[in-house]
Amino acid sequence: MDNSLDVSHFPFVHDGWLGDRNYTEVEDYEVKVDKDSLTMGKYQFHASKFNNNTQDNSRVTSYSMSHPLCQYCSTEASEIRIVDLMTITPIDEDNSVLRYLIMWKDSKTLDSKTLESKILAKFDQTIEEDIRILHSQQPTRLPLLAPKQINTQWFPHEVHVPSDRCTVAYRRWLKELGVTYGVC
Repeated sequence: MDNSLDVSHFPFVHDGWLGDRNYTEVEDYEVKVDKDSLTMGKYQFHASKFNNNTQDNSRVTSYSMSHPLCQYCSTEASEIRIVDLMTITPIDEDNSVLRYLIMWKDSKTLDSKTLESKILAKFDQTIEEDIRILHSQQPTRLPLLAPKQINTQWFPHEVHVPSDRCTVAYRRWLKELGVTYGVC
């Protein structure tokens, strides 16, 4: 879940779908956290167009979580709106099952079968790209504590920048909720 909130990697890892290497700056966005939810306000980014009938390739996305393992995401562009619900079910502390419910409304129609095929292929591609990153991360479990409280060989100089606002808020929320499973 943490990885899906890390918007700074989108232009580099998901170039053309969730980001654009030519537009890597993360514009300011707002994050609100309370004991029952985390909400990331409207985050604007550039990505490829769904069809060639439009000049605009900017999108606006917002996230909301009412549970640490359940995320609602709404993305709007000039030609389409995509809403997805992502849930994660832990199998053990290192493995989980990810499920997506994806809905969309297209105002500048590609035929529905082509659009469905394109959207599902992009979601599959995104998951495959993220899995490669997640399998290479150290430590493998999500760190919630300050670096001095854990094995500092993994992040002796961890620095957070404004684009990390949502992931930092998510990790703090998990800590406040007392989450101990799958974290370090």
